Amino acid sequence: EKFMDKYMKCEISYININHKLFTADRQRIETEAADDAQDLPFEKQNVKRIKALLELYANIIKYQLMDVVPKTVMSIMVYGFHEEIHKHLLRNLSQVLIIVNFIVSL
Repeated sequence: EKFMDKYMKCEISYININHKLFTADRQRIETEAADDAQDLPFEKQNVKRIKALLELYANIIKYQLMDVVPKTVMSIMVYGFHEEIHKHLLRNLSQVLIIVNFIVSL
């Protein structure tokens, strides 16, 4: 939960206009806006263009989240599993060492 909050704050803090998906579709949006130039007033053209760009960027963030969340969940699970195995192995190793030291001391 903390990770997602930090991730969202990071994404909200800037708009990466150089993102490969954003760049490709931005050109398409600009072309469509130029085609609409004859039919719509200037203000409506800009509103339509900004709305399309914001929707595009929101979709990019959504896809990035869809990519990051499973990876994050798996890393948390693997890290937790790693910690438990480490504790278990250390416990067993210490017991083995105690037994070996006892046998050697006889």
